[in-house]
Amino acid sequence: MSLLEVTNISFSYDNQLLYEDANMRLFEGEHAVLVGKNGAGKSTLLKILSKNLSPDKGQIEWLSGQKVGYLDQYAKINDKLTVKSYLYDVFLPLFEKEQLIQELYESIAEINPSEYEKVLNRAHRLEEELINENFYAIQSTISNIINGLGLTMDVLDQQIKTLSGGMRAKIILGKLLLEDSDVLLLDEPTNFLDIKHIDWLIKFLNGFNKAFIVVSHDEYFLRQIATTVFALEGKSIMRYKGNYDFYLNEHQLRIQEQQKSYK
Repeated sequence: MSLLEVTNISFSYDNQLLYEDANMRLFEGEHAVLVGKNGAGKSTLLKILSKNLSPDKGQIEWLSGQKVGYLDQYAKINDKLTVKSYLYDVFLPLFEKEQLIQELYESIAEINPSEYEKVLNRAHRLEEELINENFYAIQSTISNIINGLGLTMDVLDQQIKTLSGGMRAKIILGKLLLEDSDVLLLDEPTNFLDIKHIDWLIKFLNGFNKAFIVVSHDEYFLRQIATTVFALEGKSIMRYKGNYDFYLNEHQLRIQEQQKSYK
């Protein structure tokens, strides 16, 4: 199933035409990377796909109901928040549900006995929903993300304004990974990560059963995660259905064919 349809988009930046009548499709569960020369417009394309920029012409259409998570490491966030408040905000609907359960049990003391069964059944249904949504594993889930990105749990008590630029970027990436997105758009997610934590991110993405598009200068990283490659070539978006090495081979063959045709 196609999650994304990009149709005949054109976009110019600083009087430079980056794409002209370019097309692409992203399919359900597809693990894609976006490559191209420096200045070809990789990061700009992610901003267009995330609707943070609009193309000069053409259409960007996501399948209805898709939740798209976009990594912007320089996003403006409330730096007065603690890291814990910032991350736990992802689970706010579940905490509200937990609060409602508590209120239901407390109401037993005041309601008519004939309503007991109805109230208890509702509370039990809500508890089952929390179990199904792994509510009671939230702390473990956050710990996995925090440690995987090279931080320690004591960072949760720090205010965001006290963090270094690298720590702040990791926290923004961590929150995005905690969110239940249908598609991830990740621009240079390995910034500030060492090889151990890049390997953790590789494992996370390879186990991600939904779709993503990643931009990175790290070829080792790209080789480990790509099953599809989108390449910005000649103001178009070329699709290579294979891993990063497949793309390199096919790209070289295409250049050779073009050279032969030119001669």
